[in-house]
Amino acid sequence: MKLILLFALSLFGFNLFGQFTLTRSNYTHVGDTIQIHSASGTLPVYQTSGSNQVWDFSTLNVGEKTEEITYSLNAGGMIVNFQFGPFAPSKYQADIIQEYDGIPFDLISEFIPMDVPIEGINRIIKTNDEKVEIVGYSIKASGQQLGFRSDSIEVMYAFPTNYLDTHSTFGYTEFNLNPIIDIQLNQHRERTTIVDGYGTIATPHHVYKDVIRIIHKTIENNQVKVPIGGQPIWIPIQRNITEYEWWSTKFKRPVFKIEEENVFGFPTTTRITFIHDPQPPYHYLSTGLYPNPSKDFTVLKLEEAMNQVLVYNLEGKLVREISVSPAQDYCEIDLKNLRSGRYTVIAITEKNKHSFPLIVL
Repeated sequence: MKLILLFALSLFGFNLFGQFTLTRSNYTHVGDTIQIHSASGTLPVYQTSGSNQVWDFSTLNVGEKTEEITYSLNAGGMIVNFQFGPFAPSKYQADIIQEYDGIPFDLISEFIPMDVPIEGINRIIKTNDEKVEIVGYSIKASGQQLGFRSDSIEVMYAFPTNYLDTHSTFGYTEFNLNPIIDIQLNQHRERTTIVDGYGTIATPHHVYKDVIRIIHKTIENNQVKVPIGGQPIWIPIQRNITEYEWWSTKFKRPVFKIEEENVFGFPTTTRITFIHDPQPPYHYLSTGLYPNPSKDFTVLKLEEAMNQVLVYNLEGKLVREISVSPAQDYCEIDLKNLRSGRYTVIAITEKNKHSFPLIVL
């Protein structure tokens, strides 16, 4: 599979492709369920930017498969619907809810014993043709769903989004979980978004030749209220987060995403995810031999399943005979040990024979 993806990159890597424009139609809608995988392994250099880039992540290890589900506001319960539904002020009237794990309760627990566990965190999102905004959050604790409106509303995406676009935004939200949990958190986020490249990307599953790359750089200044001896103090928690996203036209989330956070001044990868999109091998090829001419190998692709592939030299001598797996519409042909020259490749299917000229370098 890795050879297949690398071969695809060799085809696409030197061709010029137009960039696409990210719009509201490319972002998730209520009811969407998107299957994703985590990934691990050594990342290649991915910070390069510009036009017609090639990013190759095909050699990463495929991890657990999960689902990202986009819920309607009804999933938030009565309180959240009151705060963000049709009777809320217009700027807070949201349409979707997404699960979220970016509020640093793991860090807060280092300062405050959390006797009541946090059962779930969601982002409340408002979308339209111009932008995607985080208008608030909901937190479920002790069986109760609490909603928190953001005093300053953070913009995630501004539409239409094109190569070289930039925008900056900030969001401010106060979380007071009393009386369920004696926790208060003030969160201030400053986000800078840059569309810094477009081109071709290979994930462990697939090659996409029409992606744009978006970088979100977020400085998060949190303050958590810690009760100490009857005189609560506010302890700062600062985070620097960078998200690299590769978007394609087909899906409702990035086809590939890298999340980083500064740890002791060093960028550390915290999560890698990509779209679950396994494709038949060489599905992107039309009928023919690729590459041709070639030295080491070539791939024969048909629009129908083949049973056998035969390779003849100019003298009509059979030099390769390959049996093909049932229902397979491609065949990888090893050209090593063949002399340079012209050959004929015959593909035998259930009803037809197809002939292709081949040049071995």
